[in-house]
Parts: sequence; structure tokens; C-alpha cells
Amino acid sequence: MRDFLMRKTICFVLVAVLSAGVLSVSSTAQEVGRVRIPPEAQIELEYIGLLQSNMFPDYAELVIKDFEVRFPSLKPLVEVEKLKQILQQGRFDDARAIIAAKPDQESADVWAMTLTLADFYYAGGKYSEAMGIYSKFFDKYKGEPPADIKEFYLSSLYKYAQMLLFLEMNEQALKAYDDLLSIKDLDEATKRQSTFESAELAVRLAQEMKPGKERDALFAKAKTRIESLLWEQDLWFARSLVLMAHVEVIKGDVDRATKLINDYMPQLRSIEAQLVELGRETGEDLSRLSPIAEVRYLMGVMMYDEVQEKLKDANITPEELKSTGAMLVKALQEFANVYAQYSNTSWAPDAMVFSEEIQELLKTTFGAKDIKIDVSAEQRRDIAMKQFANARMLYNQVQYERAIESYLIVLNQFPELVPDSIMAMSELARSYIEFADSQKEAEAKQYCDLTAEMIIGHLAERFSKSGSEGMPVAGDELRRIAEIYSERNNIPMREFTYSLFFNLYPEHPLAAPLLMSFSENKFKDDDFEGAIQGYTTLKDRYQKSQLLFPAMRRLADSYSKIGNVEKEIEVRMEYVESLSKREEPGQEYVTASYVLTRMNRNIALNELRAANALVNEIRRSGAPIEKEENDLEDASDSEKETDEEEEGEKDSGVITLDEAMKRVADANQKLIRSVNEFGKIINMLSSEQTRKKYEKNAREKEINSNVLQGCMFDRSYTLSALTQPADKLASFKQQSIKSYEQFLNLFPDATGVPTVLMQLGTLYSTTKTDDPDEQEPNIKKVDSMFSRLSEEYPESDEARKAYFTRGRTLIELGFRQEGVEVLKRMFTDSGQYSASQMFLAAEELMKSKEYDLARQGFDLAMKMSNNEPSIVIPSRIGLAKIMIQKKEYNNALTAIETFIEENPRSYAVIEANDLLSEAAKMVAFEEPDRNERIKLFNRALKSLQTIEQHMTGAQDRAEITIKKGKILETKIDVEKKFDNPDIVDQYIGEAALFYQRFTISADKRDAGVLPSLEYAFYKMVRLLLEMKEYSDGTPVYEDVKEDCQKYLQLFPTGRYINEMRSALTEAEIGSTISAK
Repeated sequence: MRDFLMRKTICFVLVAVLSAGVLSVSSTAQEVGRVRIPPEAQIELEYIGLLQSNMFPDYAELVIKDFEVRFPSLKPLVEVEKLKQILQQGRFDDARAIIAAKPDQESADVWAMTLTLADFYYAGGKYSEAMGIYSKFFDKYKGEPPADIKEFYLSSLYKYAQMLLFLEMNEQALKAYDDLLSIKDLDEATKRQSTFESAELAVRLAQEMKPGKERDALFAKAKTRIESLLWEQDLWFARSLVLMAHVEVIKGDVDRATKLINDYMPQLRSIEAQLVELGRETGEDLSRLSPIAEVRYLMGVMMYDEVQEKLKDANITPEELKSTGAMLVKALQEFANVYAQYSNTSWAPDAMVFSEEIQELLKTTFGAKDIKIDVSAEQRRDIAMKQFANARMLYNQVQYERAIESYLIVLNQFPELVPDSIMAMSELARSYIEFADSQKEAEAKQYCDLTAEMIIGHLAERFSKSGSEGMPVAGDELRRIAEIYSERNNIPMREFTYSLFFNLYPEHPLAAPLLMSFSENKFKDDDFEGAIQGYTTLKDRYQKSQLLFPAMRRLADSYSKIGNVEKEIEVRMEYVESLSKREEPGQEYVTASYVLTRMNRNIALNELRAANALVNEIRRSGAPIEKEENDLEDASDSEKETDEEEEGEKDSGVITLDEAMKRVADANQKLIRSVNEFGKIINMLSSEQTRKKYEKNAREKEINSNVLQGCMFDRSYTLSALTQPADKLASFKQQSIKSYEQFLNLFPDATGVPTVLMQLGTLYSTTKTDDPDEQEPNIKKVDSMFSRLSEEYPESDEARKAYFTRGRTLIELGFRQEGVEVLKRMFTDSGQYSASQMFLAAEELMKSKEYDLARQGFDLAMKMSNNEPSIVIPSRIGLAKIMIQKKEYNNALTAIETFIEENPRSYAVIEANDLLSEAAKMVAFEEPDRNERIKLFNRALKSLQTIEQHMTGAQDRAEITIKKGKILETKIDVEKKFDNPDIVDQYIGEAALFYQRFTISADKRDAGVLPSLEYAFYKMVRLLLEMKEYSDGTPVYEDVKEDCQKYLQLFPTGRYINEMRSALTEAEIGSTISAK
């Protein structure tokens, strides 16, 4: 039979009202089991606690003595209050130690503290520990407890009985109740509740027994206790009636059970009437607390269960079947009364379900055809609305545990009532989130957290397709839950909830604006990977949204921030193309086109400079040169050729002169395309008529004027930078000069005029001719440009650094020899420059990879500085960098070690250690003696450890970690070079483990750490695949698959995305082979 009498949720709690003629309830069930403390005693205890916590022990002692005189029976409470503060923090070991330190273990104080410890064990689910204390105590004090701990005795004995019930030790629980009820002067509230609960337990035990004396004795005990409760109309009066009726049903006399309820119905109705009247006075609907609803519901359950038991009998007679059918009809009537007349009670939803079950049973088993109590959709909705309202009231009253119970009941019956079920499910999730905050035990908190997460997932998935009535509401509720997590700074769950919203609710009216805002916040927090995901979703999913173009622009900016040039260009190209398709492309199209063209031009310029440097180096050495790991060829995969001849050349690992020259030609072609693109933009903005399409107000007109200036300058500069084809160089130069002169005519007051004058002077100086008639005007023009520069703009950087700027510009334009000659004159006329200017010149030369000239500049800067540390220190660092760039690693190592030794407290010691680490690593790479190699690698690692001591930011420390990893990688490479396979295997394992530890420990929510983490994942996977198996013979492939999946989840647009997908495939193949 269904155990309906022990349902966790009590259907009603009667309001205590002391006025005559209205219900009188001395205590609710919640008060039983607590030590009762008079209000004035509670105030004194709180005062004692304040004195003790504020370091006034003497005053506290005086108050304690007075407390013990005034409340002798509560003397143990002083120590108990102290102990509770410790137990509330979960410090059980500390509490046990305090109790054990007491001299008299049998004193009332100690027993009070021990029982408090047991109570906390019980509340925390530590039942065996609580059982041990309770059993020992109650065995010692059988019968009447000592007066000074009577309150603790009563409280703990009740909790002991409850714990035994929970552990299904029902016979021992009944004994505990008997012991409790045998105590003299037991307060009325505890007595009545314990009387009912013990009677209920006796009935339950009897129900499970076969007929006999023992069963009859339990029924008799239950009857005696039930009858003692019928003299006062309170909570236990109604429940006792139900229990008496239950006993009659168990005995098989349903008619007697019904008569019993009907006989007492006037009293029950009187209670109901008083509740209605009280509700009118308070303005609150108290009809939901009516005892009649519970009585009728439980009568229906008893009869329905009895019918089901009888129907299990295969030998049931026709007469018995007929009486069983009649009982089923009565059960149906009871349930129908509940949901029809008491739809706002907690019994109504279950009553409606049972009603539907019974109607089906009557039709299938008893042949009933016309049952006229079908529940209409309106009735079902009315019941549901009232049930949802009841649960919401508890939620709003911050009674989260009771709210959870109510929501679970009503949602079980009405899981898909839109929109009410959606809001209820949201409030259920939020109840678990709030309730988790009050949990002391980690396990209980985790349960609440996981349950909330499960509910959120169900809410998101179930109602994402629920139409215009449900979907927007469900989306709003997900956002509300996400902000609850945000208030708690629970960022992972906030992100999880919002990701459900963005992925499952793309049609929500606020989805696009919220996703844009979400992505913008990511961008501002430097979480560019997270921003990229949001902007990409906006770009792909919301093609008709007004946010499409801002999202595309920001997506390109995000790729720029993480250095993914290829993806940035791809997005900017798509952005420009999309803008061009608009009916009015607008000013945004002009700026976007300029930014894209300038970016492509800058890439081409870098490629041209690198290619020219390769050509010069190959010609100087007279042989091909080895490719470097970060060779610029890898940055332009889309431009690679795929024919067999060139693939063979690339696979050779060297760059020939032909290949270098081809790179020069390719870069020039890209520059020519950029010249043409700049020209198109200039044409768009060159006349008032065409500009109207691209500007609508003064602000846009000003922006376009600035873009026009930029385009004219950039086109001219790009033309001057071309080095091929040779037969067109003179034409390119003349076009560049003409464009610069147009710039000066159109924008005489532009901030870029000094730069243009410098460029023109430089271009005229590079115009070579054998005709004296042409040469002389060119020289005059050169002098004119530089004179104007020094006279009109004497404070400009161009004027102050004329030699330097001219020299650098000449080098950039491909006139390296001429540029070097100009810079040499600068060094020859060094007296015209300060040490700081000479240092800046050397630094710029180093950036331009003119290392020999830069070295000369740093030397001159130090000589001119009179040992000024602000010049000498960075110059020595610059010289060390040059040595490393020129692969003079031994010299660099010596120079840096000397610097550190001489300047141990310098601000540059961190940078010096960084350089030392690199130099030591590369010296080790060439060292044939293994012991010396080990020393050098250790020196490199020690330098990084020195740097690490000064690093506090997570990003800096992560970058140092990667540098350590690269040293470990170099150790692998050098041992491969010297053919030491066993050592190679050892180092591969060490490096893989090193990266693995970092991927586990790194904070994946820190945007600054993500670039280092991405590299670590990539290298770890490559090393593991190279290992193939661990030292114990276990294949690595399952770990590799897991790591690849983690990478793909963390970096869906990462720079190693293709490599990691390939690694995942490789691991799947390897896993299949190893399994065979």
C-alpha cells in the first residue's frame, strides 16, 4: 500500500491565533526537536557572545554568572553556543577536541555539548557518528533525565527518533518515541506531535505484519494515542482522523472508515470556515490550508490502493469484484472533490492524476462507458495556476527548501504548461542556486549545484522550440538565471547558461543585441578568443541584423589582437564585399576598403623586405640558406604553389636564389595590386559627385578627407617601394613623385607634410641620370625639399633626424647602398647628434635588420654618453640582441653574463636573463660534449627561473613557462642531431609531461594565458604522438584524442586548428591499430 501518510510535504500549517473562537495551535511541527530558550535568555546569550568576541572576558564572566543564577536549567547553553559557532563552520575535529579537554566528562555541560555535536552530525548526514553518541547517552539516562539537561535530552531524543525513521530502523524509532512520551511534564507541542507520529509509525509496522497478537497490540497502541489527540482541533486532529480511517481500511472496513470521516466532518468544516474568515481579515487566501482537502485526498488514496491490492488476486469472486468497483467509484468521488473544490491545495494535482487513472481503470476493467467528470483544459489550467502561485509564494518568501518541494510536485503534473511551467522551472533552478548557499556540507552544496545545472539544461532544450508564447519567455528566464550566477561571480555557470541561450535561442528578440554586448565585454577584458566566438556567431547567424557589420569589424579587430593575420584579412575581405553590396555602401565602406588595402600593402612590404634580405644573404654567401622555423613562407600558405618541382624545392629545407627572387617578384605583384586598390579609393573620393555616395554629414566628410590623404600618401609610398619590373621602375618613381606633389597641393596644412617632404627629397636623390641637364634640377629639388623641411618644420622628427630618416627610407625603398652611405655620414657627423639620438638611430636600424650599422650606432652612443646608464645599459642589451640575431651565440653569452655580473640590480637584468637563456640554449645546440650541453641548458633554465621570481601576472608567468618548454624542445633537437635515441625518448617524455602539467593547471578563464595555453596543447599533442606510448607500454592515443577535443573546445578558431584535427585523426587511427 502506498505510504501516503509519511509524505514529506505537510499540506497545511494552521495559523496560531490566540483569540477565542479561532483555531489555537501551540506550536508548529518545526519547533519540536529544538531546545526552547526564553526570549530574555536568548538576548543574554547573544550579549555574552558579543562580549567574548570583542575581547571582554571579565565582563562576559560577570554576565555568565548572572545568567546561571537567573536560568539554572540553561547553564549548559553558554558552552553550547560557543561550540555551535565552531560546528557551523564544519570543524568537527576541533569541536571533539574542545569536549575531550573538559575535566568532567559526565557533567551536564559536557553532555549538552556532546549532544549538540550529535545533533550536528545528524544534520550533516553523519548518522553513524550521531548514533554512537545518542545510544550511549540514552542508555545511560533511561527514564527521567537530570533536570539541568532535560531540554537537551528532549530535543536530542526527538531527533534520535527522526534519524531512526530516516534509516528505516522503525522498531527502534517507535521505542524512542515511547521513551519520549514517558517523560513527565513533556510540553504539549512535543507531546501532541510525537503522539501522532508514533501512532502513525505503529500503524505502518502493523500494516506489514500478518494478523496476530503483535499486530493487534500495535493497532491498539495507535488507537489509544490517536484518540488522545481528538480533544483539540489543531493540526493533529485532522491527521488523526485520517489515520483512524486508514486503520479501518487496512482491516477491510472501508465503510467504517468513510463513516468515521463523515461523523467528524462538522469539526473539519468548522476549521475550514475559521480559515476562510481569518483569510478575509488578513487578505490572504487560507483556503489552501483546509484540512478537508487532505482528508478527502487521503481517503481516496486509501481506497484506490485497496482496490489495486484486491485486483491482484487472481481468484477474486464476482461479488468481491463488484464491491471493489464500488470502492473505486468512491475513490474517484473523493479525488474529484479535491481538485474541483480545493484546486489551490497541494493535493489537487495528484488528485487529478489519480482521477484520470481511475477513470481508465473503470473503463478497461469494469466496463464503465459514461463517466461525466472529465477535467476540462480550463480546470487543469486553473489548478496549475493556483499550484504555481503557491510555490511562487514560498520562493518569494525565501523559503527555498519548501519552494523546491512545491515546484517539484506541480511541475511533475504540469511540465509543459506554457508559459507558467517555464517560469516555474526557472524559479526551481534559482531555488536550488539560492539553497546551495545555505549548505554547510560540500556534498549537499554540490548536489544543489548539479541539480540546478540539470534543470537549466532541460529548460533551455525543452522550450527552445515552443513558439512565440514560450520561446521568448524561456530565453528571458535563462538570462535571469545567468545573472543570478553573475551576482555570485560564478563566471563558468554564467557562461554556460548564456551559451545555451545564444546557441538554442537564435530567434529570441534580444539574442543578437545580447550576444554583441557579451562579445564586446569579452573584447574589453582582452578575452579575444571568447569575443571571436561571439562575433563569428553574429556574422554567420544574423545576416539581416543591423549588428552584422559592427560584428564583422570587431571580429577582424579580434583576430588582429591575437595576431591571426590570415583570418583577419579573410574577415576584412568579407566585410568589404558585404558593404559593397548595400544599396548605399556608405562611409563605412571607404574606411573598410582603406584598412584592408593598407593591411595587404604592409604585408607585401614586409615580404619584399624579407625577400630582398634573403637575396642579399644568398649572394653574399654564394650558397642557398637553411629555412627557419618561423620563415615568412609559412605566413602565406594561400600563395604557395603545389607543383611537384616546387614542392621538392621546399621540402629540401633550403632557400635557393631562384626561390628568393621569386619571392621578390611575388611581393612586387602584391604591391602593384595595392597601388591599384589605393587608386580606386582615391577615385571614389576625388570628386564631389562621387563622394556623395560615401558621406552624408560633416563628420563623414572629414573622415573621408583623412582617408583620401592616407590613400594618396600610401599609394605614393607603395609606388616608390616597388623594385620590379626593372623596366618600369623609373615610371613608378615618377608616378610616386607626382602623387606626393599632388598631396602637397591638396593638403598643404596636413600633419603628414614633413614626411612627404622627406619622401620627395629622398626620391629625387635616387633619380639617376647621365644627362647633366636633368641631374642638376634633381639636385636642386632635393635641396629644396630638405631646406623646406628644416625651415618650415624645424621641430619635426623628420628634420631632427634627417640623415637617419633619409638613410632608413632609402634602404626601405631598395636603395640599400645609398641608404648605408647616408647613415655613415650620420655616424661621421656624430657631433651634430646627441647620444640619445644616436641610440634611437641604432635601435631603428636594428629593427630594420641592419645589424652591422646598428652595432656601430650603439658603440657610438655609448662613447658619446659619458657612461650615462640610461644610454649604456640599453645599448649593451641592444648589442647582445644583435649578436643573437647574427648567431654569434658564444659572444652573446659572454657579453650578457658580464653585464649581469656588473649590473645585478639593474632594471634590465630581467631582459638580460631572457637573452642569456636564449644564448645559452643556442650554444648548447652546437656543443658536442653532452655534459657541457647539460650545464648550458641548466643555465638557460636558471635564467628563466630568475625572471619568474619577478613575475606576478598570470600572463607573464605563462609566457615564461612556454620559454622553458622550448628549451626542453631544443634538448630533444640537439640529441637528435648527435644521434642519441635513448636520450631523445627521455627528453620527449619530459617535455610532454611539462606541457601536460601546464595545460591542467593553467587558468583557462584568463584571456592573457590563452595564447601560451594554446601553444602548450599543440606541442604536447605533437610530442605525445612522437612518443607513441608511455614508459609502462600504454598507448598515448586516448589521451591525445582527449587533449585534441579540449583544444578544439577551447580554441574553435585557433591557429593550430588544422594541425590538431590532423592529430585527432592520427590518434584515432593509432588507437584502432593498437587495439588490434
